[in-house]
Amino acid sequence: MRNITAAIAAATATAIVVTGSIAIAAIPDSATKIITGCYSKTTGALVIIDKQGGRICTTSQIELSWAQQGVPGLRGATGADGLPGAPGAAGLPGAPGATGPAGTNATASAGGVANCATSQVAGCELTGANQSNANLSNINLTGQDLTGRNFAGANMAGANLAKVNLTDANLTGANLSGTNLAGAVLVRSDLSGVNLTGGNMAGANLDQAKLSNANLTGTNLTNANLTGATTTAINLTGANLIGANLTNANLTAATLSGHNLTGVNLSGANFVGADLSSINFTGVYLQGANFAGADLSERDFTGVNLSGANLTNSNLTGTNFTGANLYFANLSGANLTGVIWSRTTCPNASLSNNNSYQICTVS
Repeated sequence: MRNITAAIAAATATAIVVTGSIAIAAIPDSATKIITGCYSKTTGALVIIDKQGGRICTTSQIELSWAQQGVPGLRGATGADGLPGAPGAAGLPGAPGATGPAGTNATASAGGVANCATSQVAGCELTGANQSNANLSNINLTGQDLTGRNFAGANMAGANLAKVNLTDANLTGANLSGTNLAGAVLVRSDLSGVNLTGGNMAGANLDQAKLSNANLTGTNLTNANLTGATTTAINLTGANLIGANLTNANLTAATLSGHNLTGVNLSGANFVGADLSSINFTGVYLQGANFAGADLSERDFTGVNLSGANLTNSNLTGTNFTGANLYFANLSGANLTGVIWSRTTCPNASLSNNNSYQICTVS
């Protein structure tokens, strides 16, 4: 095998010389580029032939053929990255864009009217103390100090007033529907006649605020503080009052129908003329509350503290006072037909028995 390999190498070199000097020989094959040789079985000599020209090996020879081009070698290793090219030249300036819409002015004018767009972000500054009748819908004033400002009649629908300080502010007749006042401070503020439908006042401080004739339908008042607030004729239909503090609140003629008052503190509150239909008072704090003339028939006051409450001339037909505390409560003129007195602490501090055979007497 070693002899054949050496013979091929020598013959190939000879073929290269021949093809370089004899143009008529077709070595290698002009079509296939294959070199053909005849290897002698006896002497081991290898003769290159022009097979394309008709030459063939004899019977004492073996025909061998091989390509002029060798087998491709293995792929070399990847070279290192080249150096970064030089920065290209700066491109030509683009065509001018179309003119955008005119912006809005977030600063109050001399007359106090401000107009902030729906897209206004936090930080919209309002100069001057008077923004009465201003268009502030969807404005974001989160966390700002607006103490004593005048927003009477302003449109603040959908505004974000979370944690805003509105102490002593005037918001009479303002539109606050859908407004976020969560955690806001509204101490002594005047919200008489405001529209707060669907608003969020969770955790807001409304101590001594004025809310007469305000519409708070569907408003979230969870854990809000309304201590001493004036809420005459307020509409709280569908409002969430869970955990709210309405101590000493004036709810004269208020609409509270069907409310869940769980955990609400209504101690000292005034309910004269209020709509209290379909309310379950279980778990409500009602010490010293004023229910004079109220219709509380079929209501459930199980376990409720009504000590010192005013129930004069109220309708208590079928009312459940199981486990309730009526110590020092005034029941003069009340209709007590069918009242459930089981384990009730009576106004005179006596205790009714479990079967209501010993009822609370009214002097």
